[in-house]
Amino acid sequence: MKSKYQLSPQSVYGISLLIVMMVSTYFVRLSIAGLPIRILILLIMVIFMFLQSQTRFIAAIVKMHRILLLIIYFAVCATLSSFLNDVPFESIVNQLVEIHFQAIVSLIAFHVICSYLGPSRFYVYFSIPIAISVAIAAMQFLGFTPAWSLYDVVASVQPQSTEELEFHDPHYRALGLSYSPVHLGTQISLVFALFFGVLARQIGKHSLFRRLGQRRVFAAVLLFVVAALVSGNRSPLLGIICFLGVYLFLSRPILATLFVCLIPAFILLQPLVVDILNSTGVRAFNTENSSGEGRAALRAFGTMLFIDRPFGYGLTFESTQYWWRYWKEIQGYENPEAITLHALHNFYLVTLNKHGILMLLPLYWVFRKIVRNATSLLGFIPYAIHCFYHNSGPTNGDFMFWFIIPVFSIYALGGSQRVQTNPDRVIHTRRFGYPQNSSGP
Repeated sequence: MKSKYQLSPQSVYGISLLIVMMVSTYFVRLSIAGLPIRILILLIMVIFMFLQSQTRFIAAIVKMHRILLLIIYFAVCATLSSFLNDVPFESIVNQLVEIHFQAIVSLIAFHVICSYLGPSRFYVYFSIPIAISVAIAAMQFLGFTPAWSLYDVVASVQPQSTEELEFHDPHYRALGLSYSPVHLGTQISLVFALFFGVLARQIGKHSLFRRLGQRRVFAAVLLFVVAALVSGNRSPLLGIICFLGVYLFLSRPILATLFVCLIPAFILLQPLVVDILNSTGVRAFNTENSSGEGRAALRAFGTMLFIDRPFGYGLTFESTQYWWRYWKEIQGYENPEAITLHALHNFYLVTLNKHGILMLLPLYWVFRKIVRNATSLLGFIPYAIHCFYHNSGPTNGDFMFWFIIPVFSIYALGGSQRVQTNPDRVIHTRRFGYPQNSSGP
């Protein structure tokens, strides 16, 4: 006889997802013996999943095998590049574990979790810790002292970035309970991407661009803008503007045409608009600080580094070690000193210089997958643009990206059939490939 207090698999995996998300959002740098706590939790979850349901575990690997192979290929490229640059073996192993191995474990674990919860509940559990962080960031933005005190408590239990502490007061921008304002920008971008992908499958691609979908999308955009403003993140704001341009073109062509016609007027009035935005005092509207002015120099620097060593610099790549070789070419840029102090602030250049040109070989396959599922993936536009202005991305520090990929992988295989959650008497289905109740929907 089952106890009335016995937890169902859905409850167990829902709680597990919440725990992983809280640790991944609030305690990014918390580790034991150099291994991040989140990886240890994921490993425990994967072992439990295998013991609890080998069928789902194996089905996750089968369904995700192409993406898993892609990550393994990236790991091989990075390892080869590291060997060519005499990177210490211990450093290679540490980076492979933290980047590629973590991605593999995350894909398997979160695929199994999604097969139990279903994408809608997965989205809710994924978003809750980030929503809490955004709410606290809003209070910090408004000067609510207890919100900053709560952040200080969270920050005190984990190592902090030496670069952040050297150049900035930790309270200079609202960040909620996230590790940094940039991390919070990444997190809200991923929540938006997941929201849009799940919505596309819930109401259908046609309804997504009609009144039913428009109301939900515009509401999500409004919340996204508020979160970006309070955390002072400019790149997500630029990303959401680009997303709106594409979305309006597909849903309201007349508005999109008007949007395009206003661009010349904006260009003519740009000095006035910039002055007005700068006068607001909101960091996200400020384009006059050195952070924004040095990006062109950093991008040119990163491009030169790649051209000079196309097979990459290895997993321990730090661009600031090479600034002196390129000072003559960079000194004419605005704020050229940025190359002596900061990383490239461009995920695409960072990962290309780490892995080398060989990582581009599967690009055609990746591009085909994106085109084939373009509608569901439109929500990634803010994330992609955010990565263009920061160092973090799927193969460099942003482990959360791999948490949501299983949802899109399941959907990309077709059908909106509801996932059955009874682990007993299972069969393989052609549509999803993970176990379902043999009694049917």
